[in-house]
Amino acid sequence: MSVQPPFHVVYVSDRDYLPYVEVSAASLKKNARGEMAIHVIDAEAPDVSRRLKELEPYHGSLAPLARLFAPDLLPDVDWALYLDGDTLGLGNVCEIFRYCDDTKLVVGSRDPEGFNLGADAEGPWLAEQGLAFGPERICTGVMLMNLKAMREEGIVSRFQAFLARHGTPPLADQTVLNCVCAGRIGVLPPEWGVFSMLPGAVDFTGNAIVHYPQDLPWRRDRLNKLVNDYVWLWWRFRGETAPQSWWRRPAYCLVRTCPWLVTWSSYLRRRIRPIRGLSRSERRVILARWANG
Repeated sequence: MSVQPPFHVVYVSDRDYLPYVEVSAASLKKNARGEMAIHVIDAEAPDVSRRLKELEPYHGSLAPLARLFAPDLLPDVDWALYLDGDTLGLGNVCEIFRYCDDTKLVVGSRDPEGFNLGADAEGPWLAEQGLAFGPERICTGVMLMNLKAMREEGIVSRFQAFLARHGTPPLADQTVLNCVCAGRIGVLPPEWGVFSMLPGAVDFTGNAIVHYPQDLPWRRDRLNKLVNDYVWLWWRFRGETAPQSWWRRPAYCLVRTCPWLVTWSSYLRRRIRPIRGLSRSERRVILARWANG
C-alpha cells in the first residue's frame, strides 16, 4: 500500500533516555526524502504513567510497555514507524513505509536466531504459560504499526488482558505483541533493523536502520564492549570521538582481522562476538551522505 507523507515516527522515552532518542531522530531526518513527523511518548507523563501503574516493570522500567498504548496515544495517526532510541538511520528511512500492509497489524524486523538467551529467553516462559508464537516472530525495536487497524480491532484491550493474565513476560512488550498479533505480523527485509553485533551481509551503502541492543554506544564499560564500526558510526554522527580505553579499538580491529583468536575458545566466543566490519566504500558512502544531507 502507499502511505503518503508526513511519515510518522514514534519513540518512547523518559528523561534520562531522551538524549539518545534525539540522536536517532536526527539521523532519520538527515537524509529523509519526505516530510517526517517525530512523536515521543513520554513514559513519565500523567496520561501514560496512569496506564502503566498496575503493570510489572521490565528490568526496573515500565517505559518499554508504553509502546503497547501507541494506538490510543496517537489517535490521529494511521501508520507509524516505532523505533527504540538505540537506533541509527542510514540513507532515506522514508523508504521503509513501502512495507506497510493493511492486512497486517505490525511489520517488523527479526531478532537474529538465538539472540535473546539467559534471563530474556522466552521459550521456557511460553511453555509454562501454554503459549506459542506464530512463524513471523519479530523484534519490536524497529516496526511499522498499523495504528488504525489496532484501534478498530481493540488490540490495546487485548494487550492489557494478556498482561493481566500472564504478567510481564521475559521480553515485555515484544513477547506480548508477538503473542497477541500472531497471524497478522509481517517481516521487514534484513536491512531494516540490523543488529550492530550481528550485521550479517547487509549492504550499508543502501537505506538501513542499525539497532544496538546489548551494544549501547554510550556504554563501553565492559571488556567485551569493543568499539566496533557500528558504534563508531553512532559517535561519528554525533560529531564526537567514542569514549574508550586505548586498547578497545585496536582490540576490535585485531578480532575482526584474525577471528581465529576468539573462535578457538568457547568462553571467548560467548563474550566477544567476531563481526564483519564496515568496508571502506560503505564508510565513504555513509559519511558523504551525512556531509551532503
